[in-house]
Amino acid sequence: MTFKTTFILASTLVLNLLCASFTKIDSFSDWKCDFDSLGVDSLVVFDVDEVLITTLDGFIHPKAERAFDEALQSILLDQSICENATKNIAISKKQWLENQFSLSMLLPKRVLVEEEIVSILQKLQDRGVKVIALTSCPSGKFGVIPKVELWRSKHLNSLGIHFENSFPSITCVSFDEMKLEGKRAPLFYRGILFSKGYEKGEVLNAFLEQIEMVPSQIIFFDDLESNIQSCDTSLQEMQIPFSGIEYRGADSISQDVSKEHIQFQLEYLLRTKIWLDDKQVQSKMLSLK
Repeated sequence: MTFKTTFILASTLVLNLLCASFTKIDSFSDWKCDFDSLGVDSLVVFDVDEVLITTLDGFIHPKAERAFDEALQSILLDQSICENATKNIAISKKQWLENQFSLSMLLPKRVLVEEEIVSILQKLQDRGVKVIALTSCPSGKFGVIPKVELWRSKHLNSLGIHFENSFPSITCVSFDEMKLEGKRAPLFYRGILFSKGYEKGEVLNAFLEQIEMVPSQIIFFDDLESNIQSCDTSLQEMQIPFSGIEYRGADSISQDVSKEHIQFQLEYLLRTKIWLDDKQVQSKMLSLK
């Protein structure tokens, strides 16, 4: 190996080490870097679910994913609920199920993981630091929700979170060149990137190229390490210093729930269009024993 080759490899390794750092925190106050130290040419990116907001019910938390999948599979295998509901209405079973399940987005109560995040975001934006959200949430029509992106933006606004201020001249951008068959294209809407079905890193990269922005550094908060790795990989080619923070603040809020618990919750929703919170589910299940 020549000296030149060795030097290039060593330089690349050093650059990668300088450009990427990873941290795990339980609270935004645990982040070793001060938000106040970020310059106006920085870009701060937040995941939404389990980072900014969460539900008080366990069904949607990542640690309940297996129980949720098993409960959903059991419901889909049982045709009786769907057949009885669609017997006298002109709607397909698929559309009826989508309509009912979309209520699981609308009805459960969502709260801020940490109330302090509202002032953190506001202070960053007041100083001119660009702040956006990057979520795996879908966009477009889903069940009874005409535009998920509009619902998500308004819901965050109702909790005091505003991302539309960082890029006020860019209201909506659809990344149609990335669109895969059978999936909607990623979307940027009022400061929020919607990446359902795509790698978050690829979507963030496409956004930066679209607006021709090269931040001095990118700070990304997400509850899943895989999403942080995705962004790190995509941003390495752009040689942008990157800090990925695995945020676990919502872990202390969520509670473990069983497959039977989630199945009861979802079946009740399908039959009645009423969402039972975890305490109500436990009470009703006990009354049936």
